[in-house]
Amino acid sequence: MKQQAERKMKKTVVLCLPHYRSLSFKYMAGLSNLLLFKQNRYEIKSAVTLDALYVDFNRNIIARDALQKNADYMFWLDSDMVVEGDTILRLMEYDKDIVSGLYFKKRDLDPVMYVRRGDLYASPKEWEKTIFRMDAVGMGCVLIKSDVFRSIEPPWFVYDVRKNKGEDIYFCEKAREAGYDIWVDPSVLPTHLAEKEIGIREYLASRHVEY
Repeated sequence: MKQQAERKMKKTVVLCLPHYRSLSFKYMAGLSNLLLFKQNRYEIKSAVTLDALYVDFNRNIIARDALQKNADYMFWLDSDMVVEGDTILRLMEYDKDIVSGLYFKKRDLDPVMYVRRGDLYASPKEWEKTIFRMDAVGMGCVLIKSDVFRSIEPPWFVYDVRKNKGEDIYFCEKAREAGYDIWVDPSVLPTHLAEKEIGIREYLASRHVEY
């Protein structure tokens, strides 16, 4: 009886795992750490993945299939991200509808989070050291309540070639229009895989600042 009661109290999570290339060992190791991490707050109910050419098509199909699992959360993890085992637990701590880890672009090392200025989006140069709001985030390492997707009409993701607006920005705009805030936890620091690893140390070295 006690175990049944504890199971009912646990949140459920679906792993949403789009990928577009061969998978690195470091990504797989991070994913394994998520699966093996022991805690009593949630259980991973299922994983949904798809290998497709178009990123927005890929994400829409994964979101559609993930909703059918009837989980409380979707945890989105791109195949070029490396995370710690407690990532989901830490993002879940704040009970936010949408909350991302803090990671950085492969080329210019700007953070993958955005402030809206008119019709344009720009990465901030400074941010808080505790959880904070943003106008948009990437989908590389983000925990989203499934009800967010249920309350928004699909397609949830569209890559706008004419405006050079990514599918992540499109989703965030729809979420904000539906009344959801978007948060970033700067203590959750996944590594972005490129020709070399891009993490908080590389960002700080490029900007000559301390964190």
